[in-house]
Order: sequence, then structure tokens, then C-alpha cells
Amino acid sequence: MVSKILRTMRLQYALLLLPGVRRHPDRLFTLRVDPKVARWFLVEIFHLFGYRCRRREADHLIFSRRRP
Repeated sequence: MVSKILRTMRLQYALLLLPGVRRHPDRLFTLRVDPKVARWFLVEIFHLFGYRCRRREADHLIFSRRRP
């Protein structure tokens, strides 16, 4: 229920305001997250917005989602 509300309000853009979260330079609908900076409930918060942790790239976690 909460996830549906957050996605409907298109608040996923607020994720970019979090420290350690940046857009992936090459991929659309993908974010690079530095887990040293963004520590608490990282995967849970991104799941609420429809993102899934796909892999690790160097020291960053890569979260992506399907096209809206």
C-alpha cells in the first residue's frame, strides 16, 4: 500500500536527494549507491520505490527498475 502511494506520487525522484545516491551514467532507470554513505535500510527503501539491487560495481551497489 505504501509502495503504491509513493510510486503514484512519483516520489522516486527524491531518492536522488539522498547522500551517496547518483544516476548511473550509462543506464536509464538505474541508480548507483555508495553503501558507505547511504547505510540504513538501503535495500528496503529502494524496494518501496520499485528498485531492485542488481549487482555490485566497484564500491557501489547498482539498483535498477523497469520502465514506468
